Amino acid sequence: MTTGQLFVRAAWRQGRIALEQVRLERPPVARLFTGMTPDKVHTTLPLLYTLCNQAQGRAASAALAAAQDQKPPTGKDQGPWLEALHEHLWRLLLDWPQALGLEVPREAFAVWRKCRHAPEAQFRALTQQLLIHTLGLLDLKTHIPTIRPSSLAARCLEKLGETLPLAEQVEAPASPSAETWLTAWRAGGPDFEKIQATMTAIATPSRPGIAFYQRLQQILVTWQAWCQNQPFPLQEAGASGVGVGITSTARGVLVHGVHLGPQGLIQQYEVWAPTDRLFATPEPLARQLEDCAYKDVRQALQALEVAILALDPCVPYQIDWTED
Repeated sequence: MTTGQLFVRAAWRQGRIALEQVRLERPPVARLFTGMTPDKVHTTLPLLYTLCNQAQGRAASAALAAAQDQKPPTGKDQGPWLEALHEHLWRLLLDWPQALGLEVPREAFAVWRKCRHAPEAQFRALTQQLLIHTLGLLDLKTHIPTIRPSSLAARCLEKLGETLPLAEQVEAPASPSAETWLTAWRAGGPDFEKIQATMTAIATPSRPGIAFYQRLQQILVTWQAWCQNQPFPLQEAGASGVGVGITSTARGVLVHGVHLGPQGLIQQYEVWAPTDRLFATPEPLARQLEDCAYKDVRQALQALEVAILALDPCVPYQIDWTED
């Protein structure tokens, strides 16, 4: 089963980009769980989600445990941190430089990726070297977070028109808690629409440069948490057959919701992922492009690619581009 596809139709008009359609097509994966036992969901879910697989499993476990008046499994498995680290590095080392017309350090990333199963100390040292020398996000001597001049991170920010120092925090408001989400889901209607709108607003960067800068911050948080063996963020809420599980992915907040029927089988299952909320309407993408004029078609098309990247879809995308 495919993860879906994103379609964007846009036109070049009088020096600006006109968004005509943003359409996200997703297969109804969660519906497959209807009628299953919770145990069957646990074994089936990894076969359906190849991207953010670890985070999907954590959110599912939390939601199912809460619905059954249980606590989700705990432990110090570092898999989710490594998964997030991989996604951050893929974007920062491959996708962003390519979109901005910079040299892409493919070989350095490929070497790092091949060594993921090396002894932990060796892999951590290699990761640190990647952050220092390839991305330029740690000081050469002290290893304190900093964006080194002329580094890949600095050049990307320059291309994006940003000069923010790394010490300046670009913080998003806190996401709603699992209890708040569960209450809104149960109530439905305007309450649930409101929480969805809140999550979309929190996840939408003000411009692509801020999206890139926030990812630099996120990879540092991920790196430090992994090195310190911190527990991966996880929330759950529920009882009496209804549960919600919330965790993090490299793309943002992931929520699973489950409603068990009288026989303990899945009656309803929902997955609310970052891509689903950011591409449900054209507004988040349009925000990345507002008040921007371009000197030619090539620059405009590159800006559209960067704007899509800023919202970080977890599915392939296709641009239908016309010049009026």
